[in-house]
Amino acid sequence: MLRVLVAEDGRFTIRMIERAVEQLGHVCETASDGFDAMQKLKRGGYQVLVTDWDMPRMDGVELCRLVRRAGLDGYTYVIMLTAHDRPEDMAVALEAGVDDFLTKPLQAVELSARLRVAERILSWESQIRAVNEALLQGTRELARVTQEIDNLRARAEEDAMHDALTGALNRRAWFGQVETQAHAALAIFDIDHFKRINDTFGHPVGDTVLAEVSRLLSDALGEDGVVGRVGGEEFGVCFPGARTDAEAACLRAIAAVREARFAVAEGELRVTVSAGLADASIHLDGAYAAADRALYEAKRAGRDRLVVAREPREDAA
Repeated sequence: MLRVLVAEDGRFTIRMIERAVEQLGHVCETASDGFDAMQKLKRGGYQVLVTDWDMPRMDGVELCRLVRRAGLDGYTYVIMLTAHDRPEDMAVALEAGVDDFLTKPLQAVELSARLRVAERILSWESQIRAVNEALLQGTRELARVTQEIDNLRARAEEDAMHDALTGALNRRAWFGQVETQAHAALAIFDIDHFKRINDTFGHPVGDTVLAEVSRLLSDALGEDGVVGRVGGEEFGVCFPGARTDAEAACLRAIAAVREARFAVAEGELRVTVSAGLADASIHLDGAYAAADRALYEAKRAGRDRLVVAREPREDAA
C-alpha cells in the first residue's frame, strides 16, 4: 500500500485523484500548494507525489527540485499534472526530477494506469534498496571477518614466534634473528639449581620462576639485548651493541634476578642465574658454543655470575 500526496488546489481534480488512489487500495492525502506539500513530505511517509504545475507560493517544478535535493527517506515518485505541452516545458520538468506527466483535463483511466506504473517502479526501487542494503551489510560483514582473520593471523604469527610460558622469543625465532641480523655478542643465561626448585616446590612454582626470570632479564636488558628461551631453563640473549655494553647489561640482569624474591608456601624463594658471554663476530655456532662453555665455567666457579669467553673458537661444542 502506497501513501500518495496530492498538491492541487482544484477540488474536482483532487476528488478524482482520491477516488483513483483509493480504488487501487492506497491512501491519499492532500496539500493546498507546493509549500504545504513540502512541509508534509519532510515529515515523511509518502511514496508518490501528484502535483499540479501551476500553484500559488511554490509551483510544481520548484517543489520537485526541493524534493530531489531534500534527501527524503526512500524514493518519491513524482507525477506532474499540467496543461503545458511544449517540449521545452517538459524538458524543464524532467530536469527538475519529474517521473511522469498527466495532462489536464484528467482522465480517470489514464490516472489509474499512471499510478500502477508508479507502484511497479516503487516496488522495484524498494527491492533494489533491499538488495543494496544486503550487499552493504555483506560488505561490512566481510570487512569485519577479514579484519578478524588478519588479527588471528597476526596473533598466530606472534604466538608462533614466542614461548607460551615466558613470552620470550622461542628457540626457532631467536636463532632466526641471530642468523639474519648482525650482533656484537651472544650470551646464555641459565637458572641455577632449577631442577631442585621443581623437585622441592613443584612444577607450578618452577613455571612461575621461568616466567619471572624471563621478565627480569628483559626488563634489565631493555633495548640492549633480545631475549629468547632456547632450552628448558636457558635463555639466549643477542646484543647489537658493543661487547663491553653487553657485559654491563649481563651483570645488570644477573643482579636483577639475584635481588628478586619469589613467594612460596614455605616463605620466600631466592633464585640466581649464571651466564656466559661470547663475541658474536664469528660464525653463530662458534659464538654460541663459546658462550655455552663460558656458562659452564660460571657454573663451576660457583654460579650467580658472568664469565666472558676470551677467545671464541670457530668449532661448535
